[in-house]
Amino acid sequence: MLEQLDQNTFTQLSQTVSLFQDGVAPKITGILDSSIDLPTWSPQEFLSYEAQHLAHLQALNLPATFLETSHIIDENTPNLLLHDLGCSETGSDIKQRVKDVFQDGNHTLLVNTSGSGKTRIILEGLCQSWGFYFTCQQPHPMWGTRPSFGSADLPQLLHRILPADPNFAKELPSPRHPSGRQWSTEELIEINAKLQGNWSIAERWFKALLLARFALFETFLSEIQVQNMSSGVYTRRKWLLLQALSFPILGEDIFALLTQKIGAFTTAAIDQALKHYWAKTDGLLKDLERSNSFKRNIFLVIDEAQDGVRNLRSAFKSGLNDTGFPYENRKQRPVLRQLIHVFSHVLATQESLGCAATFVVTGTGVSVGMLREATSSTTYKKTSFFEVFRTGGFDTPESQTEYVRKYLGHDFVDSEKGQELIDRLWTWLRGRHRFTAEFIALFISNNGYQNPHTCLNNYVYSFAGFRPSDGVFKEPDTGRTIRTSYNPLQFQSLGLNLEAKLLIIEIVYRYFIRSLKQTVLSIQQIELIEYGFARYTSSSRGVLEVAEPLVLLATVVRANYSYFSLFSHIWEKVKANESTPPWNAFENLLAYYFARCFAKPQKLGTVFTFYRHGKELSSLRGRLVSLFYNPRFNRLEESNVELFDSHERSGFIPCFPGTLGENASTYSNTLKWLKHQSRSAFCFPAKNMGPDLIFVLKLDTSEGQEEDFDSDSSSEDAGVSRSRYLWVAVQAKYRQAHNELYMNTTVVKKAIQSVTPRGYFLFSTDTAETDGPRQSKKQTGIQTGNAQRHKTVLEVMDSLENRASENLAGKHSILRVVASFPQVTNLSRVKRLNSTDSDERDGHPLAVMNPDYFRERLRGERDQENLLDDVCARDEKEREKKKSKIRTMNPQMKKRLTADNFKEWDMNDFISKTSGSTSNIEEIHDQIDYWKWIKKYHWIPSKSWRTKDEDKLLTFLEDLIDGLNYGSSAVEKIRNRREIIEELLIDEEGKRVVREQRKAELEVFLDWDPEDEDEDNEESNVISQEILDPEMVEIDAGGSTAQDDMGNDTSMTLEMSRQGRILKRKRGDIE
Repeated sequence: MLEQLDQNTFTQLSQTVSLFQDGVAPKITGILDSSIDLPTWSPQEFLSYEAQHLAHLQALNLPATFLETSHIIDENTPNLLLHDLGCSETGSDIKQRVKDVFQDGNHTLLVNTSGSGKTRIILEGLCQSWGFYFTCQQPHPMWGTRPSFGSADLPQLLHRILPADPNFAKELPSPRHPSGRQWSTEELIEINAKLQGNWSIAERWFKALLLARFALFETFLSEIQVQNMSSGVYTRRKWLLLQALSFPILGEDIFALLTQKIGAFTTAAIDQALKHYWAKTDGLLKDLERSNSFKRNIFLVIDEAQDGVRNLRSAFKSGLNDTGFPYENRKQRPVLRQLIHVFSHVLATQESLGCAATFVVTGTGVSVGMLREATSSTTYKKTSFFEVFRTGGFDTPESQTEYVRKYLGHDFVDSEKGQELIDRLWTWLRGRHRFTAEFIALFISNNGYQNPHTCLNNYVYSFAGFRPSDGVFKEPDTGRTIRTSYNPLQFQSLGLNLEAKLLIIEIVYRYFIRSLKQTVLSIQQIELIEYGFARYTSSSRGVLEVAEPLVLLATVVRANYSYFSLFSHIWEKVKANESTPPWNAFENLLAYYFARCFAKPQKLGTVFTFYRHGKELSSLRGRLVSLFYNPRFNRLEESNVELFDSHERSGFIPCFPGTLGENASTYSNTLKWLKHQSRSAFCFPAKNMGPDLIFVLKLDTSEGQEEDFDSDSSSEDAGVSRSRYLWVAVQAKYRQAHNELYMNTTVVKKAIQSVTPRGYFLFSTDTAETDGPRQSKKQTGIQTGNAQRHKTVLEVMDSLENRASENLAGKHSILRVVASFPQVTNLSRVKRLNSTDSDERDGHPLAVMNPDYFRERLRGERDQENLLDDVCARDEKEREKKKSKIRTMNPQMKKRLTADNFKEWDMNDFISKTSGSTSNIEEIHDQIDYWKWIKKYHWIPSKSWRTKDEDKLLTFLEDLIDGLNYGSSAVEKIRNRREIIEELLIDEEGKRVVREQRKAELEVFLDWDPEDEDEDNEESNVISQEILDPEMVEIDAGGSTAQDDMGNDTSMTLEMSRQGRILKRKRGDIE
């Protein structure tokens, strides 16, 4: 009776399937004779293509695109994925990829990131071999229930039918009870019943899925036989298109419809039907392919398998379909594993028929171990799944150019405009196939021949969120904007994976700041493949690369706004004082800072404080530019750099020509950047060159009219000839200021020397490019090779077109900058700077970074309010602590200075007390001590260090009374009047007195430096000679002294007035 019931069910199922086959047979006939086909691309009527371009495009016979958003055909957009499928002209590269994947009898797992070419390899393979194409792709929640490619039969099972079945348990219990105890026998019976129920339901539907495919395949093969057609690429391609695009071509998804009809029957009936249709299919293939009668193989392709891994993760368990297997030993398994298991079971039972089946599974995050388990558990023997990772890509300019030429035509590609586009496509879209292919499709549909660079800029912006500034060309405004709908970067998933997020942020910021690319070697970081950030570029599983410019820079923009801002990342590294090559956090901070300062024209005198010469340069405005020499067109191209806006102004769009900086750690790489062979705006040159950072500013040197900074600088008419370019060489010093506010003068001198052109690549060896060990300066001297490098580098820098004049910026048009923080660089405190500066008479201006503007400009950076102020406040607090080491005044001194009869001198008292005969030295000491202890001028040296030279004491006291202690703080006053205090620290023999118990005070207030002890004693006396001889006081063009660098005429007047009183007093002329 049961057998009779099963037979009746089978009969009903057969009738249902046959009836459906009869209904679709005419449609299949139409597909085979091409009366029903995928529509071809046609241009939009309002677009005016040039005749030769339109003729070329129409000759390609491009298929139209199926819009997944509306489930209709878009005849105005070509589908390049389906173009020339199975064509004999298919490149040798993809033919080899197909051969690697489609191997009879060898199951294959093809793994790589989204858009890397997996689907095209699969489609080409299915044009060469018979097979079934399934996709696990989850339909987009906003776009309906259909996948973008392939039938909806499997996606509907995974995402709608199985979860909606009332007898299906989407969440099975864990191996143990939530309390930690084992499940009871009664509980295990109930749990195993649910597990068995899930297996049974999934088995029925997955077998229904396979039966529908076999039944329609049998119909297709029968129609081939009826029409007396041969089994070849043409017919296999038609079968593939029917599977992949049934809905767009026929207006209905015949595979999904038949699957749902079959799923209503029992598993036993479906099993009988599978045997029946498998046998019929095998017979048809045997007749159609007589030459291969002993080798018939069907490939079962499961595409986008990662969606099958993520779905219904808790509904299935490991082990055989046997409830006798201990439940507590079972592990969670994805629904994909159950699908493979059911298919494998069906294949194993049909092996005797002579027609074998081979799995090809593709995806971004699929475990080969899981696939082996699924197939082995059916056959009870180990089954191999070969892993293939290499899918190819546009990894050479030649391969990308060949592809673009095929679609855009020789005439356009060989033109100047086409060659410019080819260069920029390699800059931005190299890597996975999808980037270039989608851009070309959008280019064609929008007649990008009219404005190719605008199209590319729009594409990059829509994908990455910034505008590339390397291609500002004069093109017509068509009013059309192309946008990409493809973005494989799963930022939402990345945000939930802290380890992966931190890793990708580190990778992309290192790339953006210094062009450092990283190969991810950890297999554990396979998530980066699944999330779309990394891709395999070799046949090895362990080599994952995050190296595509578009992906890297898109992630930089997104990370800056959504995760961890670029400034925050840099600042965290600065706080940790990271300085291991090729990484120096403070240098990176300076590159970011200068990029922000000079994104728009900025006055140089605001950012830098110039020493002596440089008044004219300080008054000019400059803007940061990237200069690139284009060898194809023999021209210098200029690009702007505008980083992310910390305050997120509405409508602000960052723009840059590529990475911010180039880590040119070798001489050859440094030379390449200086020759403008990189689009990075900043160069971190080889350490043995000297500077830590080099960049170029475009100066506004126009007279009577303002230069057009916003002109189209990349075109020939962009005003490049009117530009004046200035090299800026920076030495970076990140030095804590908790002991001393001002940077040590010896360190300052060395910093100045490092940025001075006369020293570039001299007195050093290039250990990174030589085999020999490092030698000291004394051992090597000026190396012949280094001398040649020195000469070459300066010649290259001199070859910069339209560089600033020698009168403005010195012999080589270089601004030398010392940038220090938190310690301050004060060049006026460097003794004998004019005579010791190695620049000699080359005339290169010298400046320091303005610390106040540095703090102000970076104040309020998003997520990092007042960080730099906090650092300075912390260091000032530490210095204040050290002041407590200075002894307080003794009781006798306090009694004397606070007595009723003690009087503070004013200027009249000073004149009357010091005129005529020699003054009372003790009275002078008391007046100075009064200023130190009572008026709290603690920066004044203690009495025990005073010189007995009355003139020096009188000069110092007169300054106190007359208010000539310049500076906004006590420390600045003593610094700016160092020439007086210097004399107060010299004993009768002219030697510096260094007492161990006073070192702390000297360090805090008087710039005491042990390194200075070895200097010539004459250097200690220079300033005292100058201050007593007005002839030796150097006055620059602005009217300031070299010592105080005040830069105003009032200071000079007060200084000369004081000098006059000193001379009168020595002659006894004061009245």
